[in-house]
Amino acid sequence: MLVQFLAIYAEGMGVVGTSFQLAKVLKTKVTRGLSEWTLTLNIAGNIAWIIFGVQESIVAVIVANCILFFLFSAILYNVIDSSSRSKFVLYFLLFGSVLGATFLYLPALAGWLAAIYGLLSSLPQLRKVIVDEKIDGISFTSSFLWLTAEMATVLYAYSLGAWPILFAGFRGLITFVIIMYTVAKKNPKRSRLW
Repeated sequence: MLVQFLAIYAEGMGVVGTSFQLAKVLKTKVTRGLSEWTLTLNIAGNIAWIIFGVQESIVAVIVANCILFFLFSAILYNVIDSSSRSKFVLYFLLFGSVLGATFLYLPALAGWLAAIYGLLSSLPQLRKVIVDEKIDGISFTSSFLWLTAEMATVLYAYSLGAWPILFAGFRGLITFVIIMYTVAKKNPKRSRLW
C-alpha cells in the first residue's frame, strides 16, 4: 500500500511540476534557461518509461509518462523558435528510431534506456544553468515539485527492486538540488515556491 502511494505521489508530482513549468512558459514566453536537448531526451525517456511500465505492470509510471510526453512536447514546441520548428520533427525522428530499434531487438532494456535518456537529458540543462548561467524561464516551483517526486521515486523504486527507476531517481535528486541551489543563489527572489 505504501509503495503504491509513493509511486502515485512521485509520478503525480512529476506531472504537476511539469504543468507548472508549462504554465510559466506559456505565461512569460521566457525560455532561455530551458534546454531543447533536455526536453527532447525527456520525451524519448517518457516513451521508454511507458514501455517499461507496461512490462513491469506499474500503472502510475504508464499514466504519468503518457501525460508527461504531451507536457514536455508542448514545452519543447515553445522553446524551439518558430524558424527552427523543423528541428522539432527531426528530434522525434532521431530519438524515435533509436527507441524503436531498441524495443524491437532488446525490449528488456526499456527501463535502463529510459534511465540513460534521463541521465543524458540532465546534462544539457545542468550546463545551461551552471556554465552558461541561464536560469530565465526555469520554474522554481516546478523544480521543487520534481525534487519531492524524485525522493518518493527513490523510496518506491527501492521497495520494488526496480533498479532502473532507482538509478533515475538518484540522478533526478542530484539534478534538481543543483538547479534549485543555482536558481536560489543567482536570484533569491525567484526561489519562492508559489
